[in-house]
Amino acid sequence: MNSLESRLLRARQAIERESQQSRKKKLDAAISFGTAILGAVLGRKRVSSTSARSIGSAVRSAGGISKEAGDVARARETEARVQAELAELERTFEDDVQALDEAYDAQSDDLTEITVKPKSTDIQIHFVALAWLPYTRDSKGRLSAAFALDED
Repeated sequence: MNSLESRLLRARQAIERESQQSRKKKLDAAISFGTAILGAVLGRKRVSSTSARSIGSAVRSAGGISKEAGDVARARETEARVQAELAELERTFEDDVQALDEAYDAQSDDLTEITVKPKSTDIQIHFVALAWLPYTRDSKGRLSAAFALDED
């Protein structure tokens, strides 16, 4: 159970990491496209080798977006698989506990009484004390304490 829970935690961390990388990749691709288009439109030449390279770079960057999206999808599949394994383990555990509850009933067992005789060698005295607390008898014969207990 602990192993599956730690695998689930790692899967959730992978989803978060891959999602962040995917968002960053999308933003990078958008910025690359934007700068390439602005460079082509605002540059001196309409199409130069520099603007063509930057557009090519933006296209390659956009190609990486699908890879990142696939990574996120695979991380989600891993999380779902681990959650399914954890749920199956919990169901198996509950079934086993139920089977044990049904298989053993302490009330239905036949009990046998066994008499164990104490031996003097088994008795150990560690401390002996004697305490005396004075009591007085009132006119009606009732006992009352002739001392005061400190309740701190």
